[in-house]
This record gives sequence, C-alpha cells and structure tokens, in this order.
Amino acid sequence: MPKIEGKEKSEALNRLSFLYSELSFEKAYNYSKKANEYSNEINYPDGMIKSYINLGVAYHYQSNFKKAEENMLRALKLSRDNKIPYLEGRALNGLGVINKNLGQLDLALEYYQKALKIEMESGKEIGVATIQGNIGIIYSMRKMYDKAKEHHYLALEIQKKLNDENAIAQSYGNLGLTFMEEEKYKDALDLFEKALKIYTESNDNGGVTRALHNMGETYMFMGKYDLAYKYLNESFEKEIDLGNQSGAIVSLCTLANLFTRQEKYPQAISYLKNAIDMAEKIDAIYELEQAYNDLYQAYNESGDFKNALAAFIKSKELSDTIFNMESEQRMLELETIYETEKKDRELSLQKVELKNKNKDIERQKRENEIKQRENTIIYIVLILIGAFSVVLFIQIRAKMRANRLLKMKNEEILQQKEEIETQRDEIESQNDLLHEQKSHIETINKSLTDSIIYAKRIQTAVLPSENELKKSFPEHFVFYRPKDIVSGDFYWIREIEDKTVFAVADCTGHGVPGGFMSMLGISLLNEIVDRNRITSAPEILNRLREQVISSVGHSNINAQLGDGMDIVVCVIDRKTMNVEFSGANNSIYIVLSDETEHRIKEFLSDHSDAFTERISLISENNKSLIEIKGDKMPVGLHVNQNISFSPVSFNLTRGDSVYLSSDGFFDQFGGPDGRKYMQKRFKELLLAVNNRSMEERQNIIEKEFSDWSNTAKKTYEQTDDVLVVGFRLS
Repeated sequence: MPKIEGKEKSEALNRLSFLYSELSFEKAYNYSKKANEYSNEINYPDGMIKSYINLGVAYHYQSNFKKAEENMLRALKLSRDNKIPYLEGRALNGLGVINKNLGQLDLALEYYQKALKIEMESGKEIGVATIQGNIGIIYSMRKMYDKAKEHHYLALEIQKKLNDENAIAQSYGNLGLTFMEEEKYKDALDLFEKALKIYTESNDNGGVTRALHNMGETYMFMGKYDLAYKYLNESFEKEIDLGNQSGAIVSLCTLANLFTRQEKYPQAISYLKNAIDMAEKIDAIYELEQAYNDLYQAYNESGDFKNALAAFIKSKELSDTIFNMESEQRMLELETIYETEKKDRELSLQKVELKNKNKDIERQKRENEIKQRENTIIYIVLILIGAFSVVLFIQIRAKMRANRLLKMKNEEILQQKEEIETQRDEIESQNDLLHEQKSHIETINKSLTDSIIYAKRIQTAVLPSENELKKSFPEHFVFYRPKDIVSGDFYWIREIEDKTVFAVADCTGHGVPGGFMSMLGISLLNEIVDRNRITSAPEILNRLREQVISSVGHSNINAQLGDGMDIVVCVIDRKTMNVEFSGANNSIYIVLSDETEHRIKEFLSDHSDAFTERISLISENNKSLIEIKGDKMPVGLHVNQNISFSPVSFNLTRGDSVYLSSDGFFDQFGGPDGRKYMQKRFKELLLAVNNRSMEERQNIIEKEFSDWSNTAKKTYEQTDDVLVVGFRLS
C-alpha cells in the first residue's frame, strides 16, 4: 500500500479526528494535534484550520465549551488571514453552536447569520440547510416557535432536494423538539418516528439512539409512562452497545426522572446510583454533577431530607470542582499558547537563518569553483582575504544593527513608561469622578425609592380593606403579590342597594407606570359606580374605556394601541343570586357546589350558541370548573374600541365558588423545564383546592406559585404582578 504524504495525509488525519470527536476525545485530540503539526510543516493552511475546527468539535462533545470556543476562534482567524471562505463559514457555524450551548443566544444567532451569508454566496446548499436548521434551534430556545419551524422547513426543503437522508432525519428531529416545546406531542411523535425510520435504514446507531430518547421524553410529558419507559430503556441499551458511556449516563438520569414523576422513588434512586457509578468510573464530572442533582431532587420529593442534603452537598462540590478545573485548564492553555507561539517564532527565525546560510554557501561554492579553475596562488590568497573581509564585515554590520535595535527598544520602553504613567493619572482622576457620580446616583435613587414606597402606601390605602371584603363575601381570599414596589393589578368592590359590584384589573405594565394606571382605574370606577350609580357590568366597562381613552389616549401623543387595562367586572344581585359578568380580555372561573349533570346543562342552556363558544369546561373527581371568557379587547385604545362590551348573565346558588385573576400567575416562568405555568394548569389548581377552606386555598395557591418560581435548579424572577381573588357565595 503506497504511503500517504502531503495534503492527502493532512486530510486523512483531520478526517480521523472528526470521526472520533464524539466517540473518543483522546483519539480525536491526538489526530487533530498531528494534523495541525503536519499541516504547519508542509505549509498547508487548510489542514491547520480544519484541525482547530475538529479540536473545537471534540471539546464541544466533552461539554468543555470554553476550549471549544477558543479553538474555533483560532480557526476563524486563520481562515480570514488566508482568505478561505468555506472554512470561515464552518468556523462561524461552530462558534454559533458553542455559544448556543453557553446560553449566548444573540451572539450564536449573529455567528449563524454570518455563516449563512458565506454559504449562500458560495452556493453550497448543504451548508445553507445545516445553518438554517441551527437558526431554527435558536428561535425554538427563544420560544419563537413559528419562526423556528420556518427555518427548519427551509432546511428540510433543501435536504429533500439533495436527497440527504441523514440531514432530513436531523431536521425531522429538530422539528419534533420544537413541537414538543409547544406541547404538540402528537405532531412531535410523528416527526421522531420519521427520523427513527431513516436512521434505522441507514444504520446510524447514534441517530437511532437520539430518536428513541426523544420519543421516550415525549411520552413522559404526555403522561404515558409505560411507553416512555420502553423507548428510554431501549435508548439506554443502545448507548451501552455503542460504548457511549456519557450517553448511557444521560439516559439513566432521564429514566430516573420518569420514575420520580411517577413517585417511584426507590427505582429513581437506584437508577441514579447506577448513573453515578458509571460516571465515577469514566471520570465524567459533568454527568456526575447532574446525576447528584437529580438524586437530590428524588430524595427531596420522597421526603428523605437527610440523603437529599447529602446529595445536594455532593452536587455543589462537583459544581465548584468543575469551575476550578475550567479555570486551571484555561491557565494551562494560555501557558501552552505562549510557549507554542514562542517556539513558532524561534522556528521561523531558524528557517530564515538556514535559508540565508544556504544562499551564502551556494554563492561561496560558485566563487570557489571559479577561483579553482584559475588555479593560481594569487587568486587563492585573494579569495581567503575576501572571505575574511566578508565575515568581518558581516559581524561588524550585525553588531551595529544590534546596537541600533537595542537603542530603539530602550527609547520605546521609555516612551511606553511615560504613556503608562499618564494613563495611570487619567484613570485615578476618572475613578474619583466615578465615585462622586456614584454617590450622587445613590442619593437620587434613595429619593426615588422613598417616593415609590410612599406611593405604595397610598395605593394600599385605596384598595378595599379586609372588613369591606368580609362584609360582602364572608368567605374569601386575596393572593396579591406585586412584581415591584407598586402594582399595576388592583381589585375593587362596592355595594349599591341590593347589588355587589366587584372588579379585578390588570393594567398595562407594572411598577410605577402600572401603579399610575391602577390609581386612575380605581378613581374612574369610584366616579362611574358611586357618583353615576351605574350597576350594569358592560356599561361600567364602556364608561371606563371612554374615560381611560380620554385621560390617556387623547392627551398623550405616546399612547399606543392596547394601553389601558384588562379587567373583569361582575355584578351580583344578593336577593336573586343573579350574576352579570363582562370582561375585557380576562375570564371568570366558577365551580358549582352542586355538581350534577343537570345543573351544568342548565347553566349552559341559559345562553346562546355564541356565548357557549366562550365557555370552557374541565372536570376532575366529579368536580367541574366553568370558564367564561371576556371580550377580546382591552379597556383602552383598540381597533374595536367603538364596539360595546357584551354582558353575560347567569344564576348561582349559595355554596358556589367564583375566582377572578390577572394573567400574572399563569404567565410565570418556572418548574423543572423553565416554562410558563399556563392557564390550563391554573384552572386545574383552582379545581383541586375548591373543597378546602378559603384560608387553605390561599395558602396552597401561594405555595404553588412559590414552588413553581423557585426550583432546585434555578430561581426564576417574577414575570408580572400577580392577583388571584376567590369567594364563596353564602
């Protein structure tokens, strides 16, 4: 077999590095280093750039994103210096993938867009498809699912045109993950099954494993735990067959999470212990830290707080170790880079010296041949004298050059010293100015904060007191949690003759702007109901909208469509128990005390088909919750602002429960996956607590909100003002 040399050898080494990047980091690293050194030796920049890209890919599969990024940046610089666009595009795409995993989504998208421009200009459709898919993943992570699917379908169209089966399967997988994020699990499963079929036919075991794992997770989210276990376990077994220990550990952790969801804590703990053993054997510290974190959650949910604490401490220690390792690796790499650059400079100097020496030797050889042909003593003597003179001249000139360079260096150092001293003085002066400005800003900030706190006292004073609420609704609760010091949510109550008028509102914005709008809303409701004695729910909203537009829209050139408030108003006739409801974007939730089918049918039959379309019903454990949706327009500037709000009337009986809320609770991010709480889960919560006392309902709802926002992995900042009011008719 002929020996491979030159560019072919460099390409072969790089190909081996890429093939081992996911399977064996050590082999991928060694082949990449060999490719780099050999490419440098034969002066082949393409090979050097590819070696850095492959090394970045290998570090990426090790989850060492910092080193992966540093190698990709080297590849990017070399490709630009040598004007090699196709490798510049690959490096930019790699940097996009790395920054995506680091959570730097804006920077990742910027890299992808630059890479996409290069690939489109070069006409390489397969590269365009790959980057379109990567951009789709970014939009999916940003919860912009329609945008994500648009890019995935663009990628899929190109891949189908090129008949690239494996790339098609990859796009099916990406689309499936997007649908899974949208909780469209059936669509997600269809796509994962298509991907699995392609991977199976092409014997791509890695792809088969990923598809099985995705299907298992989807069934887990659907609550189909038997199917979830089947696919996740099959994925785990294939990881073992492939020898992919890291993937096997991840599968074990996912299976453990499945058992935790089912409250099968012993099985979950057993699987996690196996995952920990495997991770310790291969020294997979990142997977080990994740396994201990999952073990902490399993112990914690099972009530074994002692072992939960031990697992948490171990997870924290490993997290600190990972941080320290990355810091030490960074220092070692910087030192290696310095030594490498130093050796490169020395090698370059040696090459120049060797080249010059070879030229001198050749020239001397020709002169000697000429002198020898003349064969005279005189010429021999002249040659010796000439050679001696040349050597002496070179030495003197070299010494003079060295002296000049030394003098220039000394002058440069003195100049730099003076510049540094000047910069130091400027920095000290700027530092003093910054301290002065900081003190001034802190004074202003304290004054503003004191003013806002005083505004909160005013806002609290105008809200209904506990005695006012008890007078109308002896059994009630209010869960009121502003995002900032003052709130854009408010509740309001009045008794007019035999009627009770109650409202819950969510003003545009929160904090100070929302607080001003809420004070305006309370003031206008006082005028409409107290002064004008209006007790019709839709008429209250119509009047309120007119006053809000008059106060905010016409006098403010910066007013925008939607400025105002979303509000629910219900008017309860205490004698007849008739309720008139009207809503702007928000709903009212009712749980009937009499859960007979006849009562629900009677409730629904009182209204037209158009009204029935605004009703949704959920049932659980012989209990039903009825949601009546408000009109799809706010109290404020809107394209439909000339359309009157519609009334909905219905009869309730004593013991029925009514709930009103803003959207702050179900828009809160949190939980194990960092998603919104969602209105469906909120309605299920209201139905679940309805058989408790009002105090217990409030405590459970507050705890659910706190637990959702503060998970074991992360504490999520409150998204919006939160207001939930419930009362039972008595």
